[in-house]
Amino acid sequence: MKKSNVGMRWKGSAERRLLLKLYLSVSFLSIACTVRVLNTISWVNTTGVSVLVTNPLPLFSRDNNSPLIAIVSCTKSTKTKTRKVADVIERHLLPSIYKTITQEDRAKYRVELILGYDHDDEFWRQEANHHLSPKSDKGAVIFNDHEPIPIHFLSIKKESDRIPFNELCRAAFEYGATYIVRVNDDSEFKSAGWITEATNALASFSPPNVGVVGPDDLPLHQPFLTHDMVHAPTHYSIFDSYYPNEFDNYFVDNWISNVYGKERTRKLNGWEVFHHHKSFCEGSRCERYKPSYRQEALLEQLILEGSDKVTRKLSEMTRAKLDTVEIDTQN
Repeated sequence: MKKSNVGMRWKGSAERRLLLKLYLSVSFLSIACTVRVLNTISWVNTTGVSVLVTNPLPLFSRDNNSPLIAIVSCTKSTKTKTRKVADVIERHLLPSIYKTITQEDRAKYRVELILGYDHDDEFWRQEANHHLSPKSDKGAVIFNDHEPIPIHFLSIKKESDRIPFNELCRAAFEYGATYIVRVNDDSEFKSAGWITEATNALASFSPPNVGVVGPDDLPLHQPFLTHDMVHAPTHYSIFDSYYPNEFDNYFVDNWISNVYGKERTRKLNGWEVFHHHKSFCEGSRCERYKPSYRQEALLEQLILEGSDKVTRKLSEMTRAKLDTVEIDTQN
């Protein structure tokens, strides 16, 4: 898919311009951030499309250059229960983010949710449906006393039954994500302090951040990572895309659970996510897309090719470290 840089022209005072740096370089996506409106900035991209972005004033003494944790998920409505997808996000995914991010994590990191949807999705293409709030099981808005977590919506050009994970994750990386946490729109975080545990686990690899971590998937307890988290700059220094472009929907989790090798792939005992995978079942079918089972034939070769890239990256990092040691010795 052809991509081009998107330039932005800001409107507003210098103080407002400093509040948000939005560097998305995917020409086909439009963005709306729908959090509690404490400050509003508008920008116009080079295609002439005006986009409204709302950004909360931080309630914590946190550096605006703090590492960004981008929680990303593709989302898709159904034809028979169009509002169901928003209800699931508001009652499971969104409140669970508020519940499990500690005060310490909020002070150290910026946390934002980025949702990507097909450009022809009849529900999500309506901007009025982007106004999401964390809610209780009874539908009451909760966490009013918390700093709002920004939510961004990305409209991505649809390609058959392809789930646009790669386009979404690339946009998050170009937006400035330090870490990318790929989940599902029907996921629910269960473990408080998972950010600290996950970032510490990635940093514990040698060299640091070359690897992938993820939570235990409840209630299925899959042997592979169904949700994953990487250090974005490191991951994209190894791979051109977040997952291989050859996969449309299935097998991306199998790939990332194997490509870094056992020593650099870790399912964390202190991080659990409940996957409400039956939320969208209609009869015996729960998928909202046509599974691409035939692509399983590509899995083994793509894991081998990806593993070779990891090995080359490790060799480069080792050589660079040795060169640094040699220079220090000479001095």
